[in-house]
Amino acid sequence: MGQRRRPTTGRGANTAVAGAGARAGASPWSASAGGTIVESIDEGGGRPHDAGGARDEHGQPDALRGPERPPRRRRRPDLALPLQLAPGCGKVAGGGGDKGVNAQFAPLDCPNAIDSFIGYWKPSLILLLESELWPNLIMSAAGKGAELLSGLFVVSASHIHAIAVALLNARISLISFNHWLMPLGSPIIALMLSKLSLVIPLSTIQAVRFQLLNTPPGIIHFAGDLKYAVGDVNAGENQVNEIKDLQQQFSNRPLWMAASIHRGEEEVILRVHDELVKMYPTLLLILVPRHPEDCKNISLALKKQKVNFVLRSTREVVASSTRVYMVDTLGELRMLYRVTPVAVIGGSFLSGLAGHNISEAAAAGCAVMTGPHVGHFYHMLVEMWQINPLVVKQVSGEFELLQTLKELLGDASTLGARQRAAKNAFSIMSDGVVNCVWNLVSRFAIDFQTDTWNRAVGGVEMHRETDTGDCGMLATW
Repeated sequence: MGQRRRPTTGRGANTAVAGAGARAGASPWSASAGGTIVESIDEGGGRPHDAGGARDEHGQPDALRGPERPPRRRRRPDLALPLQLAPGCGKVAGGGGDKGVNAQFAPLDCPNAIDSFIGYWKPSLILLLESELWPNLIMSAAGKGAELLSGLFVVSASHIHAIAVALLNARISLISFNHWLMPLGSPIIALMLSKLSLVIPLSTIQAVRFQLLNTPPGIIHFAGDLKYAVGDVNAGENQVNEIKDLQQQFSNRPLWMAASIHRGEEEVILRVHDELVKMYPTLLLILVPRHPEDCKNISLALKKQKVNFVLRSTREVVASSTRVYMVDTLGELRMLYRVTPVAVIGGSFLSGLAGHNISEAAAAGCAVMTGPHVGHFYHMLVEMWQINPLVVKQVSGEFELLQTLKELLGDASTLGARQRAAKNAFSIMSDGVVNCVWNLVSRFAIDFQTDTWNRAVGGVEMHRETDTGDCGMLATW
């Protein structure tokens, strides 16, 4: 199975591609093009293979269940959407039950694999979301007579082989930015960015970086951060039952949660918890490692310290003597946020880490805390602080984390104020962000696609069907 190197910008877990293009002779907008969960691709780049095996309640393979399901196709429910995943995303759900959504690994960024992938799906529009800029993918699409949009949104038509590309939540890390500014990288990045049709940057700082790399100013537009688009925050029937079960097990005990904890951070969290237990003997910690495979080492450490803990995967009942409830499963973080009043977001307490998304915890009404190392998520903190300084508490380290938790656990009014501030700020920040992005993409990729494609193919008149049944699209996440 083809593998792709981990991106140097963005988080690998967030780089996935969704596409709605179709094979030759098939209508990409047709729902009949969906229904297959793609588990792998051949070296040629991108043909689907039926995953087979056990499937969940949505008809998906159990192996593909994960924390983030692809967005619902509310505007075009008839759209067939291939979802392309980078390595490390194998457990992302394949569409949340949408029959028109396929999932597969991304091809290697080499000419043969990319040409095979594009030739098979025949996309007309590509969306890249927080993805690395892959030269062969961009140049291959451009070589077929299309301009690229930052965010890489690809739509295909059976009569048109031009490809438009867009970059959504566009960002470039400082390290990559400095590399691209070097004499060897500067002309390459300038050429790639000149092929894009739309860049929607994550923040003002990111917009400046793209401009300094010679992105055409006219294609840079702001629409908000798609990380606020976490979907419906209301729990479904199954989640409601899970929440009630956990609340019953926790028996109204004081509790807090440490989410997305990276290797080494658990030592900080457990030391803080040990101190808190001295003040609150019944206190329970919900510990959610970022990588479930780390649970084994954490379990050994807890046993060595003679700490009573329960693994969620065992479904063992939480007893009054349980001190740590460790989540070694995937796809339940959003549900767990609805159980805890306090959420500490990991990936932020050790040098070299760069934080994680705080919007889901805020959406659930948690009092949100994070460490000093938040990377590009700092713009999200600033936006929320501008609404209310109580939204997120960024602590400088272990000592301040301990003191803040003591305050929240001991003062119900302070806790409630932070919870309300977080939920209100999320409501304000998330309002309309999807519509803004959709309107921009529609404007550049649909309303003006005829003019754009005419220029891309040297003025050759393109045939545009009035029936949208001949159009498809592909998105990268």
